[in-house]
Amino acid sequence: RFMKEVPKEHVVDYPIIFIHGIGGGYKDWHRAANIISSNNYFEMRFLEEGKVFHNYFGQKPTSSWVWNVSYYTIDPINEIISGELTKYSYRLKELLKKISLITGKEKFVLVAHSMGGLVARKYMTLDQKCWDSVHKIITVATPHNGVETSIGVVGQLRDLRPEVKFLKSLNKNW
Repeated sequence: RFMKEVPKEHVVDYPIIFIHGIGGGYKDWHRAANIISSNNYFEMRFLEEGKVFHNYFGQKPTSSWVWNVSYYTIDPINEIISGELTKYSYRLKELLKKISLITGKEKFVLVAHSMGGLVARKYMTLDQKCWDSVHKIITVATPHNGVETSIGVVGQLRDLRPEVKFLKSLNKNW
């Protein structure tokens, strides 16, 4: 009741993409996606190179396009052991290409939690087209300078250490 109507010229019609953090998935952003889209949002998951799962079957949303995505495969053990943030960024690129084909939109609003914010930022630095595809990026609780307490032994945990090449390169290119 306190909100004013937003002038039409200020409304952007870009898909909103929710991106989870470490060990996360659809459940992490379910509530937010549901509120924004009145339970009319879509989910998409990376399965393997060239294959994604999604629950879009031709129905148009009643409001904005809202997507809840996962860059993890369905093999959590493999993700823990061999996952890495650069790989996840390329997976996000594949998911966004598919969303672009479905929606006909070339720009996105990215909303990312924790490690997902690093994945989203890395996606943006992959090439100019990726950078240009993001209208806005919102990160929530993202460790932009790393996590001192990350044990850094395997997979994605390695990329979270402040002194690693991944973070140094990402922050330099940003």
